[in-house]
Amino acid sequence: MFNPAAPISGVNFPFAPVGGGVTPLDTAGMQTILTDPAFGLRYKPLQTTTVENLGDPTVGGIWRFWKGDISSVASSATLALGLRFGVQAQNDPDNLADVAMDDGSRDFVTQIESTHQLPAAWDMRLQAKHTLQSADRVTARVPAPGALLATFASRENLKRDLGDYMEYDVELGRSFGDGRVSGTWHRWDKRADRYTSALGTNTAMLEQNTRILADQWRMAVSWSGIKAWQSGNFPLPLILKLETQQTYRGINMPKVWDVYVQATTFF
Repeated sequence: MFNPAAPISGVNFPFAPVGGGVTPLDTAGMQTILTDPAFGLRYKPLQTTTVENLGDPTVGGIWRFWKGDISSVASSATLALGLRFGVQAQNDPDNLADVAMDDGSRDFVTQIESTHQLPAAWDMRLQAKHTLQSADRVTARVPAPGALLATFASRENLKRDLGDYMEYDVELGRSFGDGRVSGTWHRWDKRADRYTSALGTNTAMLEQNTRILADQWRMAVSWSGIKAWQSGNFPLPLILKLETQQTYRGINMPKVWDVYVQATTFF
């Protein structure tokens, strides 16, 4: 998976004056507080940052373990197993603008999916996926309880156990020749992260707000050129898909509305 460039720009601190003509804290002043060793934070200067990298790769296999009819409805079920390799470098604890392309942990993925061909060109897809995130070690700053920022002296090598998560899809679609429209309900349910300090440091601030729950809806329209390619009327096996996704409810999840354009082919 390739993640496009993700810029962060326009870091400013427009604080208003506080009575009596006190000099406001501007961007330069905040940069001094963050970077000057005298204040104890010692962060790297904030600046426009662009990150471009590959995500953690996943390898695995899919096994269609059943195919048949349920009440005269053609159905099948598949099992997928995968291993995601944590090749991403650790986040820089001294850079507040560091952008994570992936979490860098080694994960074990299990997915089961069933598809059902319904009458009148309708179909249904049901999917459940479990991602087990293995424990590792990271260097991080540990904020004191109630603190906004962690000091440079709080840097510590910690045991990290990112929360496992479940994903569920219920999708209903209808085909029109080589085209298809579909609607999907998706849930993402992640447990809280856990950090353990060999020094006994309180890591509650790192674990705070890491429990995530998101309910989303998706609408998609797609076109398959597989049959056209098989009959020699199209130069390559191509599937095009336009999809929109919105988070309508969640815990510790931004309310986002995304649009994706996807092209799939194989050789």
